[in-house]
Amino acid sequence: MFFDSYSKGYSLRYNAHVMIIFSQAVLDFAKELADQDLENLTAEDRQVFVDIAEQLEQLSFEAGKLKIRVKQSA
Repeated sequence: MFFDSYSKGYSLRYNAHVMIIFSQAVLDFAKELADQDLENLTAEDRQVFVDIAEQLEQLSFEAGKLKIRVKQSA
């Protein structure tokens, strides 16, 4: 499991912050790709964007479910 392998030398908050930074970088990359002249993107480039967007969408959905679960457990 990921939780067992995160860096024990740092706090959970620190590790979560690092993951948020990486997540934001992926989102920024997708935004930058979408801001390109879309007509000039190759089919492969378009598929890369679609794949990134679909993954971000799925992660957002899962994060929403986890947030509800954590709030309900408090």
